[in-house]
Amino acid sequence: MECLENNMFIFQVKKPLKTILIQFFIITTVLFSLCLPKDVYASIDIIYITKMRIKNIDNMLQVFWVDTRRFPSKKEGLIVLLENKNHISLWRGPYVGSKRSLQDYWGNKLNYHIIECENKKLEKPYFLYSSGANGIDEKGLEDDVVFTIPKNCDGKPYITRPKPPPSSVYTFFLGMIHVLWW
Repeated sequence: MECLENNMFIFQVKKPLKTILIQFFIITTVLFSLCLPKDVYASIDIIYITKMRIKNIDNMLQVFWVDTRRFPSKKEGLIVLLENKNHISLWRGPYVGSKRSLQDYWGNKLNYHIIECENKKLEKPYFLYSSGANGIDEKGLEDDVVFTIPKNCDGKPYITRPKPPPSSVYTFFLGMIHVLWW
């Protein structure tokens, strides 16, 4: 500690390397998050909006079941939530506001598949999902947007989606944490 003419003291503090690296990591993370392209955030929002739309249709299917004691058949499809073309006696719809409600963000029809079991009643005997940005029905895999995966007749998940590989950014930050920790 040195005393200066104006009675100020100068402290010499040596920071350990770990502290410097942690500060560097925090600054880099903040700068990186500010530099992310806007379309990355937009794609996350689009998927979230699509998942919420699927959830809303799922809820309306449950209301349809409460009213009619059945789910729409494969032939009727989701349009029965909007129009009662088959003159279902207990139908109290419309359950959705428009045909657009039955589409994903990209304008594709939501996929509605019936899961049929001979001797077993399923809680959700259907699989509801979006075909995703490419518009190709990949049975709930690849870029298809899925809110929940129902169980099949064996009690196992109807589909098994592979875990996506970690992104390079994620891998970079895990590497940084590993270096800083040890």
